Amino acid sequence: MRRIWADLPNRSPGIYAITSAISGESYVGATLQIRDRIARHFGRLERGRHYNKRMQEQYNAHGIEIFSVRVLELCSLRTPTWDGSDDWWERSQLAEARRYDWLREREAFHMAALAPVFNVLRAPEPVAVRLYEHWHNQGF
Repeated sequence: MRRIWADLPNRSPGIYAITSAISGESYVGATLQIRDRIARHFGRLERGRHYNKRMQEQYNAHGIEIFSVRVLELCSLRTPTWDGSDDWWERSQLAEARRYDWLREREAFHMAALAPVFNVLRAPEPVAVRLYEHWHNQGF
């Protein structure tokens, strides 16, 4: 059986939607690697261990054929390169968290537009502020 995520871009950050043809309900997610993330969703569904009970119930009743996957947006996120400075690691991690927050902002935009029923969380949580506060409290 052909996997429905086989033609999706890999190693591409972006926003995606998984939709049930039976109910019309959707899940919207953000990830750094779209194809791998979709494969993990369906791997969990196949094993009966998906964290979303409604998706799992529909998968159990109707199989993979009812689901479609759509890339809503591909995002360009650059990886920081080492610049030789002593605080490079901390700065690169904060920059990475800010890029991830931007990805989450785009996810929030699509969630607001599509109102996905399968999503448990209604709004993505920012990462950069918590990471900065953690480092600040640790004396970095």
